[in-house]
Amino acid sequence: MFTAEEMRSLPLCFSDIEDPRRPQGRRHRLQVVLGIAAGATPCGMSGYKSMADWAGGLGQQARERFDCRRENKHYVVPSEFVIRDCLVRVEPGTLGRALNLWNQAWGMQDSALAIDGKTMKNALDETICQTHILSVVGHESKTCYAQKKWASYPFTVKGNQPTLEHDIAVQFENCGTSDYVEVTPADHGRIDTRRIWCSTAVNTYLDFPHVGQAFRIERECINKKTGKCSLEVALGITSRTQQEASSQRVLEVNRGHWSIESVYYCRSRPLVFSFVGRCQGLCGSAK
Repeated sequence: MFTAEEMRSLPLCFSDIEDPRRPQGRRHRLQVVLGIAAGATPCGMSGYKSMADWAGGLGQQARERFDCRRENKHYVVPSEFVIRDCLVRVEPGTLGRALNLWNQAWGMQDSALAIDGKTMKNALDETICQTHILSVVGHESKTCYAQKKWASYPFTVKGNQPTLEHDIAVQFENCGTSDYVEVTPADHGRIDTRRIWCSTAVNTYLDFPHVGQAFRIERECINKKTGKCSLEVALGITSRTQQEASSQRVLEVNRGHWSIESVYYCRSRPLVFSFVGRCQGLCGSAK
């Protein structure tokens, strides 16, 4: 997954982070431990043990690129205990800033962002209120951004906005031929067909800021084995005008938004190890 240059650059992005451990007994430098944990995360390693197992499977050449400690003519990797000890001690904001700098240099650029919020279970802030988390994830890179300014929005309207939902539904009651149709490959034993209609006719009276166009999306799914057909309808709005985003682009962005549902949150301190947009929680659950 990583090139040789990317492996060498990972530990370097943590070189300015002060090691919170006592000097006595340190066998592995902090930047090496964090670099290996960062390398393991996008490979699907979401826990301390799996990160240590991933590191143990690295060859000598890969270990040299991560700048691991050399003992008896061999490069050695940090243990599960060392990885856990370092990750729980490093301040998450400092870790996130270092990773964002690495991502700017080596990561993919995103054309759209997905935004979602969660309320953490059994987690209270300093005002004794439940902790709320807002995540912004890039469609292409899967980067988890702390914040993104000057961004346009796609917004799927649900039942908690009944007036807005009704106004959009009325507009598309007799929608006719769709503006764009997408048929996905028959993966996982089903055929998915998505149709979208877009309109600017309701922009002037919708009670929502900066509306560029409204849309209706139909998702038709046919089970190849049983022949059973299901149909879902989604209504929404976006701040992008029809000149800025075609019907095809609005459909792509709406579909990409659901990638944020694969993002995990944790509250182990509460360290969320977000590497190149793959937020991998190390424990805890959200509702």
